[in-house]
Amino acid sequence: MSFDLLAKSVEQRLTLLPIYSPGEEAVDLHGEFVRPEVLEQAIFALAKSGSREVTLQHAQDGAAVGELLTAFVLPWEVERPVFNGAGIQKGTRRFPPYTAFGWFKWSPEAFRLIRSGLAKGVSIEGRAKRRPMQKGGSALSRELRAGWSL
Repeated sequence: MSFDLLAKSVEQRLTLLPIYSPGEEAVDLHGEFVRPEVLEQAIFALAKSGSREVTLQHAQDGAAVGELLTAFVLPWEVERPVFNGAGIQKGTRRFPPYTAFGWFKWSPEAFRLIRSGLAKGVSIEGRAKRRPMQKGGSALSRELRAGWSL
């Protein structure tokens, strides 16, 4: 999911941002989507796993660059102003019911990537069972293991 910041604290290197939106209207960059009830259960399972470390995606060393402080799912639609990494408002965005959000604390290096716009979003690591859909794309049933990446 792209970095559409909802809030941030520069002093503490904190960001509140969407993790994943469910439903066929929220197809991701891989042409996939997840049903609301599947996303909700996946976020619950990931939260229970205790996984909090965020690593740089595709980094060789796997060093932590951030920490997930809280993940939650809102069961209702919300429309909010969204900001880029530099804090400039990009517009407003509608998040469908059962969108997952996260509150993250970042290392100084990762926060510089976010503020500069080089970091494009967070990713949930895990396995998915894909089922082709008639309209194109595929639905995911996610079994998430512990892991987040920037």
